[in-house]
Amino acid sequence: MPNIGQNFLEDANLRIKPKESELDFCVFGRGFGECIVLSIGGEYIIIDSFKNPLTKRPIALDYLDAIDVKYDKIRDVVITHWHADHIAGIATILEATSNTKVVLTPIIYEDKFNQYISLGITEGQYSTSEFAKVLRYIKKHGSQCVVCTAANNRIFGNTNLANIELFSLSPQSSEIFDYMSSLVLDKLGQRTSYEYLDDNFLSVVLLLKYDGDGILIGGDLETSPNKLKGWDAIVNNYELGTKSSVFKIPHHGSVTGHNDGVWENLLCENPTSVLTVYNRGSKLPKESDVQRIKSLSKDLYIVGNNARKDKSLEHHARKILKEAKIDYISNEVGLVRYRRNLQNLTESPKIESFGAARIV
Repeated sequence: MPNIGQNFLEDANLRIKPKESELDFCVFGRGFGECIVLSIGGEYIIIDSFKNPLTKRPIALDYLDAIDVKYDKIRDVVITHWHADHIAGIATILEATSNTKVVLTPIIYEDKFNQYISLGITEGQYSTSEFAKVLRYIKKHGSQCVVCTAANNRIFGNTNLANIELFSLSPQSSEIFDYMSSLVLDKLGQRTSYEYLDDNFLSVVLLLKYDGDGILIGGDLETSPNKLKGWDAIVNNYELGTKSSVFKIPHHGSVTGHNDGVWENLLCENPTSVLTVYNRGSKLPKESDVQRIKSLSKDLYIVGNNARKDKSLEHHARKILKEAKIDYISNEVGLVRYRRNLQNLTESPKIESFGAARIV
């Protein structure tokens, strides 16, 4: 039974450290925030970030503390795209490490681009400010700490553990070019955030493949009317052959991230699916999204609480309690953890949920 309403990181079962022979795939969500922590052979890869509302620190670092892993075990930090719910605390993770590589789509160092970033910071754009911090990290540590992603790029491999490899499947060259062409230095008061209008089409999709199986990590990629972009481009350019039994659903389960070709060509029949919720504006997933994904999956796990704080209840409590300090018990953050013994793939994987996470 998930211990919703408590600090789930204190759960004794959660705090069991993975063995070096195990694949540890952890999906965290909080309603506005997504983070994935991968452990392979004792090395860790962090994909995106958000801050734990209890500690105000990146959830990935809190998790590593909970399982007693030193930060120097972080090999890569992958930034799938620059939306605010995927990047909070990214710079904090990088600053806590020593030899970590930053994996992201190609960025530009020209003066005009730097002016674009500076103007965005002046106007208080959060994602732009976080990007500037990452840019400073890269400039401090040199180009050797950067890995630029593109379709079918190999990021990581370990031949001693089921020939496991991590590939990026996006973005396509055409998508990168369209983005670079969009960088216009606007006037003060106009939109200057680093958040590109079509940012989801630049989202990095990852494939973790190993002997006969894989995990497809969909980021926030959407399906585009242009067949040369988005999920259609990945399906049409897919060269790796592996069909994955686990799918981190893209874009919080929205129908805009759905693509029949992905389910037919990149996934096993009835995979285990995991999605994180989104509770800003139009909440995701919708009930129709849940039913669509369930019909295609063996199991569907939903991570994060899509409810918001009850302002009227808080106001009523303050009227009664007067000067009393009101603290919220956090039930926002959830985790779904998938562990598999890479030295014996005949063993069934172990899937656990903690905090605000559930199977539907």
